[in-house]
Amino acid sequence: MISVIDVVHFLRAEFPDLSIYPIEYPLKATEGASVVTLHGNTEATAGLFPAIVQIKVRDVHPSLSEATCFKYKKLLENKTNFYINDVQVVMVKSQNPLPLYMGKDEKNRYLYSNNFRFVFNEGGNN
Repeated sequence: MISVIDVVHFLRAEFPDLSIYPIEYPLKATEGASVVTLHGNTEATAGLFPAIVQIKVRDVHPSLSEATCFKYKKLLENKTNFYINDVQVVMVKSQNPLPLYMGKDEKNRYLYSNNFRFVFNEGGNN
């Protein structure tokens, strides 16, 4: 099975210049940092398990947050047949056409989000 840590490691390998963390921002996270969460609320069907991967970006200006969101979208939108560790990702679809504005954090940094639907191949038939 896949974990949020697996997804973070995959994204860090793709974007070594970005600061990417699981679940929440560390206290000393840099500007332009991203947080990844994984939500799987649907059971597997025929070995396929859909899950939502949310990538939140924060930065000092909305254009910077949006630009980072578009980097993720360019990598992931309609990506098919690849592996995260030993788990096959059948396909990825963006759940929003543009980065979603989520407000500002306590230091007035702009928060934006991308949500992606990943379909993982668990194998077997359920």
